[in-house]
Amino acid sequence: EVGFSFIPDVVVERALSRLGEQKYNLLFNNCEHFATWCKTGISKSQQIEEFIPIITHLQAVGLYEPLKKSLIGADPNNAQTLLKGALSNLKVSWDEIQPQYKKALQEAETWNRVAIEALSRNRDDLAREALKRKVEAKKQAKRHQEQLDQLAAMTENVLKSLVIANG
Repeated sequence: EVGFSFIPDVVVERALSRLGEQKYNLLFNNCEHFATWCKTGISKSQQIEEFIPIITHLQAVGLYEPLKKSLIGADPNNAQTLLKGALSNLKVSWDEIQPQYKKALQEAETWNRVAIEALSRNRDDLAREALKRKVEAKKQAKRHQEQLDQLAAMTENVLKSLVIANG
């Protein structure tokens, strides 16, 4: 990312100004935050920003306590920015998965109707195939439901953390 940066002498001065600081925080004040702040004046970690979408694949259970601990001593502005970014990414994931979940439920219902119709026409072969597809659609809907449940739990944890970050 090309943009403003201080001249090297100022970067060194900024780094020295924080010598001895003991406010390290993996999510909000790590070495990348520090280096970026020294150079640009903005405390930012691209690695952390890229990590947030990955949390949608993690187990949400137990996420609140680590987030809560990571907020201790964090710069409130950085914490809020990161947490709002996390909420935004969670919403994007929700908006991708929710329609897939609804579609899978509709497909399961459609295949169920096809199976019933096939049986009424004495087409056991078609009914069996339709029921196999119904089962697959239900499995897919279940996977999507589990993902949505995790996203909901993560969203709740991030919202709780945002309340903590706001003081």
